[in-house]
Amino acid sequence: MSEQERGQLALPDVDEPEAPATERSAKPEQPFGDLSEAARGVVHEPADPRLEKHLARIGLGDAEAAAAARAPAGSVEPGIAGQLAEIKASVDQANARLRTLLWTVVVLVAAVALLAVLVISR
Repeated sequence: MSEQERGQLALPDVDEPEAPATERSAKPEQPFGDLSEAARGVVHEPADPRLEKHLARIGLGDAEAAAAARAPAGSVEPGIAGQLAEIKASVDQANARLRTLLWTVVVLVAAVALLAVLVISR
């Protein structure tokens, strides 16, 4: 009975001879090689100011950076202010239409309920 039939796997023959033990211990294995050097380099680099501004805006940075990242209240561009005014006007108009539609539906539901009561009471 062969090794494979008994449930054991046969190992393939290795063409390369194993390195002597002294050579292996002299050169420690670095599983990630240059990756650890790159990581050390990133840690020692200064932070990206754009990232710092973004972190400050969402409240994850220091207080000084957060204050610098926030735009002053009156610093809206004129073109954007005009667009903002148009958008607010159209939203107000849509809200007025929606309010009218809502009251119309309420009145119609009340009328249907009243008619249902009259039909049932007959």
